[in-house]
Amino acid sequence: MWQLRQAFSRQEKTNKLLENLEKLREEGSVDEGTYSRLKDEYDKSLEASRAELERIKGQLAANLGKKEEQLGRLREELKILEGRFKVGELREADYQSRRQRTLASVARTEREVSQLKNLISSTSSADVGGYADVDIKPSRGISMPKLPELGIGGFPALENVLTPLRIAGAIAGLLMLIFVFLPWVSVEYLGSSFGFKALETISAQEDKVRDFNIGGIIALLAGILAMVASVVLARPSIRGLGYVGAGILGIAGIGIFCGIFANSYQDAVHQAENGFGSLSYSPEAGGIVYLVAALAMLVIGYLELRQERR
Repeated sequence: MWQLRQAFSRQEKTNKLLENLEKLREEGSVDEGTYSRLKDEYDKSLEASRAELERIKGQLAANLGKKEEQLGRLREELKILEGRFKVGELREADYQSRRQRTLASVARTEREVSQLKNLISSTSSADVGGYADVDIKPSRGISMPKLPELGIGGFPALENVLTPLRIAGAIAGLLMLIFVFLPWVSVEYLGSSFGFKALETISAQEDKVRDFNIGGIIALLAGILAMVASVVLARPSIRGLGYVGAGILGIAGIGIFCGIFANSYQDAVHQAENGFGSLSYSPEAGGIVYLVAALAMLVIGYLELRQERR
């Protein structure tokens, strides 16, 4: 659907540009040379968009044919199942179980057939999620447009790549990666303060102060996943799933870290009570900022998924 939405949007944008060009010509705001050059360029773009729409809808039609064949086979399978049950080959429990599975497949395939038909019959971007601001010239190698023709920072494609949600996701992911290496909690003992990062926990052993915490590994993987989703994944729906996964993984890492640290802290308290001092702990900015970034990642992922559906 995303490719169809882009093709429709490109066609609609080009038609609008042609309308504007014609108005400028009527007003005498452009000379004939400029008018001819731009009109030729827009006509070629419009022709390319139409060809792209035909190609995409051709692929959709081919998929529709396969789905309709599959739907026919499933319906025939239902009839055969009923026949096997009536002649006594299948027990009722087996028949009902297989029938329900086949009915679920029929319903799913019917939805897919309906969706494909709607896409094939679509006539504008409004039918496939709404208008998306796209470049009317798909990239074909290296081109150096004149300065006034450049988009964001001189790169037209960045209008679609550097979306606000993608930038926000990259920032939240970067914060997760940075603050996983900063103290999440601090412990005071005999007037001294010890900061513990996500990968560390307090140890009750006398000869050790820090021990390993697997929650930090999970938190670190969440930050890496968030950055990969921001940098690598182009489609909003897939990127949104990556963001949601990173947020869930990050919160899970925090939970595991807290559980391990709490157990280790209780052991250390008992050891300290047998000694000459007492322990106390307090949260640090590293853990708080990481939690905020992980929650923000969930929100950004949800918004990316919602944007794809529109």
